[in-house]
Amino acid sequence: MPVFVLTTNLGADKIPSGFGEKLTNVVAQTLCKPASYVVVQINPGANLCFGGDGQTPAGNCRLSSIGSISSQQNKKSSEKIMGFIEKEIGIPSDRMYIEFVDLSPGNVGWSGSTF
Repeated sequence: MPVFVLTTNLGADKIPSGFGEKLTNVVAQTLCKPASYVVVQINPGANLCFGGDGQTPAGNCRLSSIGSISSQQNKKSSEKIMGFIEKEIGIPSDRMYIEFVDLSPGNVGWSGSTF
């Protein structure tokens, strides 16, 4: 049930069609989870400043998951996900953060219950 949220100062017109679907597959492959479990949310046009600069493309991300979050895994995930975002929409990897959140199954609701 990974959830990846990307908030960016890029306008919606700079996010290409199909980007969310491609990012879903990158997250799924990186975490070894089925794509059908992954949620990707993209929040373009944010009033976001990175290092005091709000004009240069930047992003703030959060990756939440039940499992597949660890210091070793996070390095791999950071490299793959940031590399994809930089290549696809031009946010440099040194102008975004990813916050990794390891969720407890009992704290995630789905289909009227919890995991």
